[in-house]
Amino acid sequence: MKKTKVRTSKLSTGLRVRVNIACGIVHKPKILFLDEPTVAIDPQSRNNIMSIVKDLNKNGTAIIYTSHYMEEVELLFNKIAIMDQGKIIAYGTKEQLLDRISASLTVSFFSYDEPEKITEALSSFDGIIDINFDHSKIKLGVNKDIQVEGILSLLNENNISYTNFQTEAKNLQHIFIQLTENRLRD
Repeated sequence: MKKTKVRTSKLSTGLRVRVNIACGIVHKPKILFLDEPTVAIDPQSRNNIMSIVKDLNKNGTAIIYTSHYMEEVELLFNKIAIMDQGKIIAYGTKEQLLDRISASLTVSFFSYDEPEKITEALSSFDGIIDINFDHSKIKLGVNKDIQVEGILSLLNENNISYTNFQTEAKNLQHIFIQLTENRLRD
């Protein structure tokens, strides 16, 4: 019988990654190392690879997975290590990592009132960590236990007009940026 070589160089990037993963799991390893498996591939291949990784993990394979795509890490794993310049600077669940940053929720709204008036009103509210002004957009960093309704009441009591009041929970990308001090990388 004649052996046939598979020329992976002629395959698409997504298919090449899937072939590499298949070769890596054919022997049912206890640990699988994946280094940036979804870089430069199409969304369908990315979803397929993420599904394979989830299934492998559910079936008992430990996965060591490096990625710059924080949303993937959040979706796939319950334990996360954040590395900066080759060193682990934080490790734990997403919730444990959230506890390491100062603000775990962002509240934003627009107001044309004076920044001093807004700052004076909000400074008395316990749980607001920082207040940032970008023209008429105000962003508040708040701790996760804050009652957002209290901020609304405070704005109303102080006759501060506002629109587009929104809250956004911090995610792994926020954690990474804050823990690595938002420095540009080489």
